[in-house]
Amino acid sequence: MKIELHDDNTATLLQNYMRYSSTIGDTIFIEEGFEFDGASIPKAFWSLIGSPFNGKYKYSALIHDALYASEIVERHIADKVFLDLMEKDGVAWWKRTAMYNAVRVGGYFVWKNHIPETVADARNYVRIV
Repeated sequence: MKIELHDDNTATLLQNYMRYSSTIGDTIFIEEGFEFDGASIPKAFWSLIGSPFNGKYKYSALIHDALYASEIVERHIADKVFLDLMEKDGVAWWKRTAMYNAVRVGGYFVWKNHIPETVADARNYVRIV
């Protein structure tokens, strides 16, 4: 996965990315140009968990961000995909459980604050094929 980092919390995908998800039974396709924030880990926890774009969870976080931004699946399904992909990527049980629980709680506020224009824009980059 090639990305361009803009700061500690945002990046742009520089090449198309595809990943099969057994949770939804299809492949998730993300086009280059998609902007995302990686794993939303508060800086205070970076020494314990890792930073947003590093670690074995970075691919799972990209998929999760794309599913959230585009709302092409329900929020709880996007969160389950995140958990399942982290397990496939070898993220330690304690870390993936902590990250999953964090998105189940904190993700509500992100999802609730989406506006139709940003969801429509994200759908230009994200598809399930």
